[in-house]
Amino acid sequence: MRFYFKKHELEIRQSVYKNNNRIALVVVDVATEENYATLTVNVTNINYPKDVFAIKTWSENEEIAEVIFNTGAFDDTGRRAESEHVTIEFWEFKEPFSLSDIPPVT
Repeated sequence: MRFYFKKHELEIRQSVYKNNNRIALVVVDVATEENYATLTVNVTNINYPKDVFAIKTWSENEEIAEVIFNTGAFDDTGRRAESEHVTIEFWEFKEPFSLSDIPPVT
């Protein structure tokens, strides 16, 4: 899924967190192939479905998370978790989008 943010063409790609094999959603700059941001956070102490993602919507991700959500590819599940003075949001893909549409980080 590609989108534009601050004059950069970006794409969401998938990777995995090595300690628990949860999916990580990484934002990559299409022109440079460099990681631009990581949309997700690895929450190890909370159980949630594999097709739901713990989203970092604070700090340096605040603006880009809003832009990504506004692409229409995600639904907010309404679930929240508190962790170290921040609130983690949980999102899932909105049909017709799915994880199979997201290429891997190369």
